[in-house]
Amino acid sequence: MTAPARNAAPWPYDLVIFDCDGVLVDSETISAGIWVELMGELGLTLSLRETLHELVGAALDDSMANMEERLRSPLPPLFEKEFYARMLAALAADVRPIAGVGDALSRIDVRVCAASNGTRKKMQLTLGTTGLISHFGSHLFSREDVDRPKPAPDLFLHAAASMKVAPKRCAVIEDSVTGVTAAVAAGMRVFGYAPGDTTGALAAAGAEPFASMGELPALLQTSGPAGGLDA
Repeated sequence: MTAPARNAAPWPYDLVIFDCDGVLVDSETISAGIWVELMGELGLTLSLRETLHELVGAALDDSMANMEERLRSPLPPLFEKEFYARMLAALAADVRPIAGVGDALSRIDVRVCAASNGTRKKMQLTLGTTGLISHFGSHLFSREDVDRPKPAPDLFLHAAASMKVAPKRCAVIEDSVTGVTAAVAAGMRVFGYAPGDTTGALAAAGAEPFASMGELPALLQTSGPAGGLDA
């Protein structure tokens, strides 16, 4: 006997593109803590809260340039290497999946991939440590694949092209204004993971916000792609 399909109704998307940090894995506070530690060693005191605001969704090059402006001097030549070494070690020890995301992925009945402003090595580590990589296989796209990271649309367009899916048949799951901006510019429908959000920043940037990963499969299935169901 053939097992029944998990969902009788057709899905309105052919691909769901997930950001990684803060959407799949709870890594942002860990990374920000390492940043605070390193900046403290350079004489710049930062709070974890302001550091999260600085780093979430941003490309590392931009964050480093901002810190050089605040320090009024260049960062040490090996700063980036040291940051990655400490961060990867901390992530390997402490990273956890976002609550409910594993179950949500199991209930999404279309292809998925991940697209991050982080490096592929970081994605492989965090998704591998949390066991989520089984949902994605080799379908991981990073800022290293394109000339312009988010908020440019290039990374999302590259992911869609690599997966052979038209942008309007893609849904994007993001947690930052940077990522939402990129998805909107790519012509994709975007859903903003915003637990406890009181500012509405993701909605203002063009996302449909949701507060729990448990909501996501039904939200995807009952929505429509950018441009309508016939796009």
